Amino acid sequence: MASAKWICGLNYSVYGLEKLPKVPSVVLSNHQSFWENLFMQVIIPKHSWVIKKELFKIPFFGFSLKMLDPIAIDRKTSSSVKSILEGGLKKIQQGLWLVIFPEAGRISPYRTVKIKPSGVKVALSAKVPIVIMVHNAGLYWPPGISIKRPGTIEVRIVDVIYPEQTQGLDVRTVTDRIFESMSYHKNLLVEKQESSKKFC
Repeated sequence: MASAKWICGLNYSVYGLEKLPKVPSVVLSNHQSFWENLFMQVIIPKHSWVIKKELFKIPFFGFSLKMLDPIAIDRKTSSSVKSILEGGLKKIQQGLWLVIFPEAGRISPYRTVKIKPSGVKVALSAKVPIVIMVHNAGLYWPPGISIKRPGTIEVRIVDVIYPEQTQGLDVRTVTDRIFESMSYHKNLLVEKQESSKKFC
């Protein structure tokens, strides 16, 4: 994070940090670049991740990632949802937060895709809060591109859904509401911030 700031002029601002619960929660965030993998370490209490198994194959980084014991899944198999549910419940019982990118991959800030319900299933089963987070990192650190644009990434903790707010609601209903909220706020950030023409 410090290198991104000093070398590329890439800073960030966070709004709504005071909303974070005091107990382990499931964090659902949009995924636009590698930047948020680093950023989560800064503001989210001790946590674990749901990641793609392919990340273990990245030289050096993959080995380090594996030592953190994340929930690694193969999205091509039907057992991935079961792995997320079982692994997620275990991590929360251990007192860890859980970070999930429900879009299931890095998505351009100009695209909107439906989110997967796995994160909501874990939260409802564990009876823990759901933290909804959005950002516009993809405007400055685009997915699949090594060029970084200087500027200030904006992160917003949009809302926290507590277990008592989901009583009587099914997974799909809660997932759809979160999707609508994430899409709305993500689009607001894209419209608000224009990426710089300078490159790093």
